[in-house]
Amino acid sequence: MNYEIDDIIVKLFKKTILIILNYNKQICSEQLDLIQRKKLSIALNDNKFRTTYVKYDKIHFNLSFLKYMWAMIYTLFNFSHKIQKLESTNKWDGNALALPGAHNIFFMKKWANILKMNNIPWFENYPSPDAEDEESKVSNTTFHFAIAFIYFHEYSHIVLEHKSSVTESVLLAQEKEADINALSIMISENDDDYKKRSIGKGICLSMIIQLFIIDEIAMISSKTHPDIDHRIYNALDYLNIKERYPSEYMKRLVSLGCNFFIIENDYKLKVQRHENSDSLNESIMQFFDDIKKELSDYKK
Repeated sequence: MNYEIDDIIVKLFKKTILIILNYNKQICSEQLDLIQRKKLSIALNDNKFRTTYVKYDKIHFNLSFLKYMWAMIYTLFNFSHKIQKLESTNKWDGNALALPGAHNIFFMKKWANILKMNNIPWFENYPSPDAEDEESKVSNTTFHFAIAFIYFHEYSHIVLEHKSSVTESVLLAQEKEADINALSIMISENDDDYKKRSIGKGICLSMIIQLFIIDEIAMISSKTHPDIDHRIYNALDYLNIKERYPSEYMKRLVSLGCNFFIIENDYKLKVQRHENSDSLNESIMQFFDDIKKELSDYKK
């Protein structure tokens, strides 16, 4: 049976907008004045799959993109969470297909892959935003913060009055500035680690999912945007959550999300046991650096 997912995602998105509006208290007065002057607004369309963009001081979201984001958040969050839960009791044997709920995790990933090309139906017997299970509820909360970060990144381009007709180096600087401004709105230095972790899951996953959206590995690096892997790890550093091995939830979330992408693309990097999550993330960052170097040498 086909599932009326569009209405459910729209309802979920409306809750996200309420969260976005609640962040106004953390926006400086100068930016609030500019918001009111420019009359910033949010638009939602059901056109062909497209990531979020700005046009005429309006931030445009695409319905297929929102469905894709929820499916990917469900996939990556539950993939990481279930592995970490097994690791905490020394029961993780490295077999992802044997994870509890593996069928749902990998079905949602397959569905998301197709959704980038076709607006296929959602089926009633699979996870969805209106389900009552804990995995779906946490995915909803993570979705809110992921979409809020995407919104505030685009919002930052507007309020910081970034220009498109500039040099590549200026475009790159603007993208970095938009990330920092969005992070500063969503994360306060007064937030405790629990709150940072709750919000940070959405922020980091929104960036990790960009890896899965690109059409080829070469697009991980760009002259006009920060490298995607750099954005992910810069956000993790910004959160500055005090985690100690073996309880390093956010670092492990990032490493497992990136590793999912690497293995899915048939690159020969497996999740090996490391002394701690820092060591594992360093090996993943080195992998991305090696790939970018190979691509750079190939272009020469």
